[in-house]
Amino acid sequence: MLLAIDIDVITHYLAGIITPGSILIPIGLAIFNYRHLNMGLKTILFYLIISGSLNLWAIYESIHHHNNLYILHIYTIVEFLMLMTYFILTLDHKAKKMILVSKIIWVIFPVICVINLFFFQNYAENNSNVRSIEALIFMIYCFNYFYHSSDHDEIRSWGSNSLNWINAGLLIYFSGSIFLFAFANFIISLNLETSLKIWVLVDILIILLYIFIALGFSKCRKLAISMY
Repeated sequence: MLLAIDIDVITHYLAGIITPGSILIPIGLAIFNYRHLNMGLKTILFYLIISGSLNLWAIYESIHHHNNLYILHIYTIVEFLMLMTYFILTLDHKAKKMILVSKIIWVIFPVICVINLFFFQNYAENNSNVRSIEALIFMIYCFNYFYHSSDHDEIRSWGSNSLNWINAGLLIYFSGSIFLFAFANFIISLNLETSLKIWVLVDILIILLYIFIALGFSKCRKLAISMY
């Protein structure tokens, strides 16, 4: 019984206060260094602001005991469009085929989300199908970034490049969450104590993402290189 109370307290403060509040750190650093941000980094800033706003909306709905999973369907589309825009902006202009493919994915994925909503997982369910696909797509883009950026890192230190920190954070977050996303509806069906323990991992991954993005913004006074 004591363990259940401890887990409940931990998840309350972590999910309701610490995780949502930690987003203010990268946002604050980005605003402080705003004049040094290129379009890719500005897109990440806007992504954080929109993400934080939708999270507050979800918390409001939860406080009033409303099902807030419909917000996740909206969030997934917004998150994907913002992050894919970021990757498109950070691609080298010479990588025309990669840019074209990315723009096609940018258009197709929201359509898949809508199809999933109407035919497979409605607004009252966790959209685990498209969340896991989204995670896989961004894992591929992050791996692709690090593969092509290795030559640049021989010229300058790894830690001095904003994009290295941001993409590392995205890779840790999506690779750590992909199976949690895929089995989200199963996790929700478990007993409350077990479910809360598992979702604590997601909150920790989100906090790590915000820390890495904050480190990226702290380095943005040094010009961030393109993907390759």
